[in-house]
Amino acid sequence: MGTLVFTESQKVTWDTPTVTDNSGSYTLVQTEGPQQDNEFTVGMTNITYVASDPSGNNASCSFIIDVMGN
Repeated sequence: MGTLVFTESQKVTWDTPTVTDNSGSYTLVQTEGPQQDNEFTVGMTNITYVASDPSGNNASCSFIIDVMGN
């Protein structure tokens, strides 16, 4: 991801993480940070997703949204 420069806040979107599992069944939940399409204020925000399958296996994907002021 790149860094975008805005004055106070910016609506942010991203691609939801892709999940594959040999069972063909899983859940994907965003566990940290605001949902996408929300206004993000200047600063760094952690976003985390957790995927789980019926066997109890879990995997996570985390990234940082960095909104910088002018």
